[in-house]
Amino acid sequence: MTIGHLDVTKRASALFEHLTIGIYLGSDKPGALFTHCDRVDMARDAVAALGNVSVESFAGLTVDFARDQ
Repeated sequence: MTIGHLDVTKRASALFEHLTIGIYLGSDKPGALFTHCDRVDMARDAVAALGNVSVESFAGLTVDFARDQ
């Protein structure tokens, strides 16, 4: 999660009752620096101070994940 991602997350959390960040499950590329689980954990750590933000992993289409949320 970059500083830009965190900035957008903080701004969005002030606008909405609850915000869910989706981390795509199928993006582990060979030679990637972090595993999927590492990325999810880092994102959760980064937003831990924001009480109305959760981080979930998903597979498939982003639009389906958004609809399910």
